[in-house]
Amino acid sequence: MKVMDKTWVVTGAGSGMGRALTLRMIRAGARVAAVDYNREALEETKNLVADPAKLSTHLVDVTDYSQVNALVGEVADQHGCVDGLVNNAGIMHPFGSFTELPLAHMEKVVAVNWWGVVYLLKAFMPTLLARPEAQIVNVSSMGGFLAMPNISVYGASKAAVKMLSEVLMLELKHTSIQTSVVFPGSVVTHFAANSPDLDEATRKKLIEFSDKEGVGLSPTDAAEIIFRGLEKGKPRIYVGKDSRMMDILYRISPRLALSRVSRLAAKQMPNFD
Repeated sequence: MKVMDKTWVVTGAGSGMGRALTLRMIRAGARVAAVDYNREALEETKNLVADPAKLSTHLVDVTDYSQVNALVGEVADQHGCVDGLVNNAGIMHPFGSFTELPLAHMEKVVAVNWWGVVYLLKAFMPTLLARPEAQIVNVSSMGGFLAMPNISVYGASKAAVKMLSEVLMLELKHTSIQTSVVFPGSVVTHFAANSPDLDEATRKKLIEFSDKEGVGLSPTDAAEIIFRGLEKGKPRIYVGKDSRMMDILYRISPRLALSRVSRLAAKQMPNFD
């Protein structure tokens, strides 16, 4: 679906890929309802928009269904309709094995990464179904199709998003809605460092690690790939060579793919000792 003259809801629009995609859509002539839980981050996004009339900002906790449900009316009041939904909001828990990860951290990640997506979909589905054409874009992760050590519950939450997206592709096949699922690889967004439950020493190490040259794509480059993919109506959008190549390798030899990603994680992940 073409972006121009359409209204999009983008969650996690206060930073990273969400912000970059919001700016890219507006440059292409779209109207965007930018959603985030961080007021200051939303203001920063707003200040970067050349045409403020095409942007509305909405302070919403996606884990609160009452807030999400109220968002539907707010966006309708601002823009009159909704043609597309980008479920981009997500958080990471502290790196560590499943046995060491506190249950509270697990619950928070699942609340945002899984229930946040479900809530937005349930709230906006009637509106999207009423449009002559509409699109859903759910952001999963390379960790959603490939097991990676020390991010067990994050990976599981993103795998759930992948599966739900693929089910929607089937269930909505004969409707006006097209569904895409995005698999980002390494993207320099400070995504992990900005997630809750991290101590400051770990946060600093993650920022230093993600800022190293060659670690991943810039948010702008990642957003461009997503933008082109959704305009072409691709059901699966791989962001970065690492994501695409690991998907191919996993299909050919799951054991080899898991072995390789385990070695890469041991080599590239920052040392937290």
